[in-house]
Amino acid sequence: CHTNRLFDNGEYTVTSSLRNNPYSGWHNPVDHTTNDRATGGRYLAVDAGTAIPNNAVLYRKTIKDIIRNQPIQVRFFATNLLKIGNTQPNASLTVELQNSSGTPLSSSSTGGIPKTNGWVRYDKTINPGNNTTLDFVLRLEIAQVNGIDFAVDDIEVYQLPKVCTTKVDFPFIVPTG
Repeated sequence: CHTNRLFDNGEYTVTSSLRNNPYSGWHNPVDHTTNDRATGGRYLAVDAGTAIPNNAVLYRKTIKDIIRNQPIQVRFFATNLLKIGNTQPNASLTVELQNSSGTPLSSSSTGGIPKTNGWVRYDKTINPGNNTTLDFVLRLEIAQVNGIDFAVDDIEVYQLPKVCTTKVDFPFIVPTG
């Protein structure tokens, strides 16, 4: 960021608060996890502009030890930094799980992140197929000078263990008396 601690088109920050009220048309979110600025929780805020191109990767994380063919749950929260009533365009993100060659197994759009002045939950269930290692990828869909300002928090990518159902009968004899 700059000496005035604002961030500009094409920049991002990991923060607990957008300092100095960056723009009058923005709201200043509170960390989703703690819902409190004082505890030091942080989120990723992005002012995409045109400096971050269409389909640019914003976040990538390799996931290892995946159980084959067992669904993977993806959950995160996003907020549009533009206040309710702001007419600039909404950001939209693409969520992907990619195999080792970079081919998406699943690709899903958030659609326009609504202007709510709060966090919106996004959930996705993806079958990893026969893969044991994948990349979780979050992409920006559209770059534009005005608008396309958002924050992301509490990214979770997890897999529930495989359930093995076994039935065993145990006969019990209860003596009378």
